[in-house]
Amino acid sequence: MTTDFALNGEVLTAYLGSESKVIIPEEVKVIGEGAFMGTPVTDVTVPEGVTEIEKRAFWGCELLTEISLPEALRSIGDNAFRNCGSLMEVVIPDGVAFVGEAAFRDCEQLERAILPDTLEELRASTFSECLRLTGIHLPAKLRRIGVSCFRGCVSLTEIVIPEGVRDLDDSTFMSCTSLRSVNLPEGLNSIGRQCFSQCGRLMSISVPDSVRVIAGNAFYNSGLMNVSTEKFVIIGKVLMHYSGTDETVEVPEGVEYIADHSFACCETAVRVLLPESVTEIAEGAFDSCPALKSVRLPKWLKRLGRGAFARCPQLTDISLPDKLEHIGAELFAGSGAECGFTAGKYLLSFSDTVGRLELPPGTEIIADEAFARCGGIREVVLPKGLRTIGEGAFRWRSELTRTEIPASVTEIGKNAFANCGELEITVKEPGGILGENAFPDGARLTFIIGGKQLSVTLTWEIKAGDCPERRLWEFVSEPSEERFLSMGKSCYMIPCAICFYGLGGAYADFLRKNAAEAVCYAANDGDTELFETVLNFGLLDLEQLRICIDHTIENHQTKQQVLLMRYRHDRFGETEAAERFKL
Repeated sequence: MTTDFALNGEVLTAYLGSESKVIIPEEVKVIGEGAFMGTPVTDVTVPEGVTEIEKRAFWGCELLTEISLPEALRSIGDNAFRNCGSLMEVVIPDGVAFVGEAAFRDCEQLERAILPDTLEELRASTFSECLRLTGIHLPAKLRRIGVSCFRGCVSLTEIVIPEGVRDLDDSTFMSCTSLRSVNLPEGLNSIGRQCFSQCGRLMSISVPDSVRVIAGNAFYNSGLMNVSTEKFVIIGKVLMHYSGTDETVEVPEGVEYIADHSFACCETAVRVLLPESVTEIAEGAFDSCPALKSVRLPKWLKRLGRGAFARCPQLTDISLPDKLEHIGAELFAGSGAECGFTAGKYLLSFSDTVGRLELPPGTEIIADEAFARCGGIREVVLPKGLRTIGEGAFRWRSELTRTEIPASVTEIGKNAFANCGELEITVKEPGGILGENAFPDGARLTFIIGGKQLSVTLTWEIKAGDCPERRLWEFVSEPSEERFLSMGKSCYMIPCAICFYGLGGAYADFLRKNAAEAVCYAANDGDTELFETVLNFGLLDLEQLRICIDHTIENHQTKQQVLLMRYRHDRFGETEAAERFKL
C-alpha cells in the first residue's frame, strides 16, 4: 500500500508499514536516509529506477534476508545495510561507483558479496565484522581499501588484492583468523599498522619488492613464518623484528626499511651495522636498548623516525649521514648522543629562550618538534640551503610573529607552524611538499614568485586532499592558468589574479568580470600600494565605482575613498559622474 510509505517527491523518506515483505513504489528514485532503519522487513523489492540508497537506509534491519539491487543504482551510503544480521548475500550491480563507510558492517550472516567492476574504492569498515564472509572477489579497477575494511571477517580464507592497489590501510585484515592466503600485487607501496595482526593461520606471504613501508604491528600475533634467518624476520625488503642475542648485529644486505620497534628493548646488542641498502629507520626502531653503544648508519639513509634511538643511555658512537631528508622528533631522547645541532647541519632540538633566533649557515634540516620546548621566540631567521622544516617544528610557538622560508626548502611538514597565531611568513619560490595544517588559519603568507609578490591571508588551515588552500599552494608552486581556474570560487582567486594580471589570459578575464570585488578586496587589505595597483588597471565602470565607494564609506576606509573619488574625476569627469550618482 502506498500509505505505507512517506514520500518527498521521488525520495522515500520512511517506511511506515508493518509488512515483512515490501515492494517499494515504482516512482521512487532515492531511498532516503534511515528510511527502513530498524524495521522488521525480511524481503525488499527495489524498483529499477532507484539510483541511490542513502546512509543508514536499512541499518538495523536484523530480519532482512534478501534484497535485490537494481541496475540503475549508482551509490550506497554510509552504514546503509549495517547490522543486517540475517542478510546472506549481496550483489552490487555494475554502475555503482560509491559504497560508503561501514555499508555492510556487522552483517554477521553475510557469506558472499559480489562487487561491480566500476568500483574503485572500498571505504573504512565496509565489511568489518562480517563473521561468515568466506570469499570476495575484488574488482580489477579497485585502487584503495580503507581502514578496517575486512576487520574481524573470521571466516575469510583467502584474498587477492588487485594490481591497482598501492597501499593497504591500517587494520584492513586485522583478526581475520582463518586467512591463509594473500596475494599482494606488484606496485604495492605500503602495509598499514596492524593490517594482518591477529591472523593466526597466515603462515606465509609473498611481499613484492615495491613495498617500502610495513607499519607497526602489521603482522602482530599472526602465524607468519617467513623468516630469512634464525635472528631476523624479514618480509620483502623490510626488517620486521630482531630476536637474536649477539653483541654485534650485522643486518643482512638488501634490507631497505627498518620497521618500527624492530630492535626495541634488545638487551644484548652493543654494536649494530646497517647495510648501505637501508634508506629508512622507522619510529622507535632501537628504543630502549640499554647496552647499545655504536650504530653504523648507511650513507644513503633518507629518513629517521621519531625516537629511533631514544632511551639508549650508552649510545655515543653514531654519525648522521649527509643525505638525510627527514628527522623525527626526540631522535636521541634519553640517550648519550648529541641532541642539539648534529654535524653542523641538522637541528634536532632547541630549548633556549631568545627573542630573535638566527639559525647558523649550513643548517639543512630542522627535525620534527625541534622547538617544542623553547619559549619567547618572536622571529626566526632561516638560512639559505635549508631543505626541510619538520612536522610540528614550531607548533604552539604563539609568540612567533614572522619568519622567511628560503627558496631551498623542499619539504614543510604537517603542523610545522600550527597554532602560531597571526603569523607573517614570506615564502621564496614556493614548491615541494607541504604537510597538512603546515600554516595556521589567519596566517599572512607572502609568496615571492619569479619577481612577483603575492600576499594572502589564510582563511583556514591547509588540509590534506582537495581544499582551496591546497589548490593555492599548488598554484604558487607552479603558476598556470589551469591551476588558477582550478581554485574555483576560492577567495584566493582575486589576489592571484591581481598578481598575474599583466600576463592577460584567464587572470585578466577574471578581474574584468570581478572588478568591484577586486577593488573592495584591495581596500580591505589595507595596502595602499596594492589598492592603487588595482585601480590603475582601469577596470571599473560607473556602477562598479558606486559599489566600491559605498563599500569604503561603510567600512570607514578614508584613504581608499579619496583615491576612488580621484579615479572618478580622472576617468569619468566631474559632470558625467555627478549626473550618475552622488556621494
